[in-house]
Amino acid sequence: MKKTLPALCASLLLAAGLFSTPVLADSPVEMDMQAMAKAFKAANNADDAAQLQTSLEQLKAAATHAKGEVPKKFKDEAADGPNRQAYQQGLDELIGQVDQALGLLKDGKLDEAKALLEEINSTKRTYHKKLDA
Repeated sequence: MKKTLPALCASLLLAAGLFSTPVLADSPVEMDMQAMAKAFKAANNADDAAQLQTSLEQLKAAATHAKGEVPKKFKDEAADGPNRQAYQQGLDELIGQVDQALGLLKDGKLDEAKALLEEINSTKRTYHKKLDA
């Protein structure tokens, strides 16, 4: 019995890993987009500069990671194809806006940094529409 329980636990962990790994490996862009959405929501709800900065840094990190990935629906498209270029362009634009907001925060301009969140949201809507995401 003492040897059976650890073996059973190891088998369950292995089985759980087999079922979850393909899902995670199959959708890195989707995971990045979820992280971006969560960080953007936190930025919108931030009450102070420190919270806003943390949320914006998380948003930038997820966007930067997503930039290195290719969405599943564009995998078969050439690297210089219009959808893949628009995907990269949208992320570049968003990262630039986040950097601008972080710069404003560094200068103590919390209200102006928060105002940029609407531009970031507009960029998101524009590129989601353009790419049918």
